[in-house]
Amino acid sequence: MRHWILKLHLYSSLLCSSYLVIFGFTSLNFNHRFDFMAQQDDVVSRQEQSMNFDTSLKNVPLAESIRDQFGLFGFAPAWRMKRQDNGDLDFWLNRPVKQYHIIAQADIQRVSIETHYRNPWSAVQALHAMRRLPGSTFASVWGVYLEVSTIVVLFAALSGLYLWLPLAARSRATLFATIIASSLSIVLMVYIYYWG
Repeated sequence: MRHWILKLHLYSSLLCSSYLVIFGFTSLNFNHRFDFMAQQDDVVSRQEQSMNFDTSLKNVPLAESIRDQFGLFGFAPAWRMKRQDNGDLDFWLNRPVKQYHIIAQADIQRVSIETHYRNPWSAVQALHAMRRLPGSTFASVWGVYLEVSTIVVLFAALSGLYLWLPLAARSRATLFATIIASSLSIVLMVYIYYWG
């Protein structure tokens, strides 16, 4: 049993190591803001196209239907939408490396799309906690990988203790240090959760 737990501990941890590297790196950036990961915003292309869309729809469903008709993918955040008095909808579509500024003109049934490229590092930043991205198969698969990685990290922590404690039990000092370190880790996690 111990042999199988050891193999599962090692190989499942190796499987998820790439996510742990990304998670650690992006966590550092959240706290320290590396210059090379700073946001850039370069307009690369503009296009216009006639399109039939239902102006009676509310903002978010209308934005999503326009996104789907164009075959784009990304989130259409409600806080970046504006409906004009004449019924035109001005909104943004966000994805990790690109943003689309879209204006749907209701009276002439025409849509203009402006593509903005962001810093490529923003894709790495997005992998920190991206579970899904409307229209993207990769993002859905990444979301599953992220959840599996979370479970593996918890399993690795518990199985690591299980594998190491019999060895540590031979030395009281090592066992005492393990108990103290584990207790401090739990206290730190509880502190961050409630007061951090």
